[in-house]
Amino acid sequence: MVKKLKQILLIIVALLLITGCRDQQDGEEYVNTSSDTSTSFTQLDSESEIKAKNLQELVAVGLEKRLNREENSEDITIDVPYDEGSSIFATYYINQEPVTEVGMIQAVKRENEYILQNIDLSPIDKQAPFWLAKFAGTTMDGKSNFRVNYGYINDPSINEIRIRYSNVTMHGMSMDDRKTFLDVTTDEKMIETSVQGIDGDNNLVYKYD
Repeated sequence: MVKKLKQILLIIVALLLITGCRDQQDGEEYVNTSSDTSTSFTQLDSESEIKAKNLQELVAVGLEKRLNREENSEDITIDVPYDEGSSIFATYYINQEPVTEVGMIQAVKRENEYILQNIDLSPIDKQAPFWLAKFAGTTMDGKSNFRVNYGYINDPSINEIRIRYSNVTMHGMSMDDRKTFLDVTTDEKMIETSVQGIDGDNNLVYKYD
């Protein structure tokens, strides 16, 4: 009887040792799997960037991905591009007569591609001599905030937009043959106090205070 009990005990101990070894191996495999998962997450984040070869195509893709709006790139006009250094801004509108929607895009250029940062599109007020919109955000490098004043000219007599800022600075933009205007500032002390539309005789046509 004693010999049989010893044999049984030895068998139980051997089984416990084998089970413990298997549990340890399973644990090592789990650690390796979690390492692979973090790598695939990084790749997914990179693939989520919205890219295009030019701003016109970037607007079309951005409208679809961000605003659920489908437009052909051929129907989009980039009107006023502006390179701030770390970011590129531009106004755009959908080619239709009369123009009823105007937007602004912020992107960064990396090698031969443009990468989308921000995009918006708004219906314009056709009753006012010119329509004004505002946008604020952070530059791509994260070093400064920016403010954007942009808009659309309804009254053809307006050939200049003047923006006065709280630090007594004034920015003047000649309209020439453009339909939109765009002004970008990164100085946080420059808060706009008025946006004015001026005609060819230097008369005030309309302003936003």
